[in-house]
Amino acid sequence: MIEAVVFTIYARYSSDLQNPRSCQDQIALILQDVRRRFPDWIHCAQYPHFTDEAETGRSVAHRSGFQEMIRIATSPNCPFNVILVEDLSRFARNREESIRYRRLLREYGVRVLSMADGYVDEEDESGLWLLGIKEIKAEADSKEIARRTKRGMAAKAREGYWCGGRPPYGYRRKPIYDPHRKDIDGNPLRIGVRLEIEPEEAKVVRLMFHLRAMRRMGYRRIARELCRRGIRNRNGQPFSQNVIRAMLKNPIYKGLLIWNRTKEVLTRDGRELKKRLPPEEWVKCEIPELAIVDEELWDAAQEVARERAGIARGFCGQSNAGVSRPKQLALLRGIVRCAHCGRAFVVRRSDPKHRYYSCPGHRDLGAAFCNNRV
Repeated sequence: MIEAVVFTIYARYSSDLQNPRSCQDQIALILQDVRRRFPDWIHCAQYPHFTDEAETGRSVAHRSGFQEMIRIATSPNCPFNVILVEDLSRFARNREESIRYRRLLREYGVRVLSMADGYVDEEDESGLWLLGIKEIKAEADSKEIARRTKRGMAAKAREGYWCGGRPPYGYRRKPIYDPHRKDIDGNPLRIGVRLEIEPEEAKVVRLMFHLRAMRRMGYRRIARELCRRGIRNRNGQPFSQNVIRAMLKNPIYKGLLIWNRTKEVLTRDGRELKKRLPPEEWVKCEIPELAIVDEELWDAAQEVARERAGIARGFCGQSNAGVSRPKQLALLRGIVRCAHCGRAFVVRRSDPKHRYYSCPGHRDLGAAFCNNRV
């Protein structure tokens, strides 16, 4: 065991459906147990604890409390040499990340000890075996929880419930309660969330489809037209052509809810990326009351997209889909900004030999947003 222990505490809970006091409860349990069993251990006054609330254990990439703890633990003159957790799964459920970060901490003289395991140190042979088994179990439990959660969400999606996060533009969340069942506070139990149309946003959605289908505008022209009319998104910013493209292809606007089109995968450096799933794994549910545009207008907009794609292939001789372009070297990328709208300049190409910097605000949104023609 480590001599002259100065400890901090790391606490985490993984879902916003859990009690927000979970982190405080973990900290209180650890302090109570340590004071009873190891009264000579010193609680770090400068950094008494680190917490992550409603954060998954599958990856540490988005856990700000964890990242701050690692930064301090690997800095010169770190004031603590032990990190206490209620259970090793609170530290990480991903076995590779758990091993990597505990090895990193050991190099800086910091140990991770678990209350549930009796504060056994992996420097001991028995501790090494125990923690290895615990890591495998934590990762297996995480995968099983994910499978059960996905199965439950798929059942909800088939019934027309919204299983995503922020609803698409044009809709708002409507909690659904069961009046015959009560939660722990005695209130009607919330059994899910459905979508309902947001009238003012729905007008903008219909305008987008009209400009696409009836006036046969491209995504950039639609973005410019919306900007000219002073229409902004929920964040008060102009609609980008990429957002408009995604909206005009989203079948929710014709009343077809699709869930499980993508899944998150972890990269080797802990980042989460979205991977598109095959259509046979999608969960579909037709909800006519969510249709903002009718089938005829939807089909007309998709036909315009197919026609314009065919014209583009005709000019190029073939489709550019899946073709990667060579990466352009831009020494001033992200440094030079437009004096009018503040957006970072991007590199444009006038011909194969000549490139120049220009403002994307003027090019994509027109003079109504930025009058810088550079």
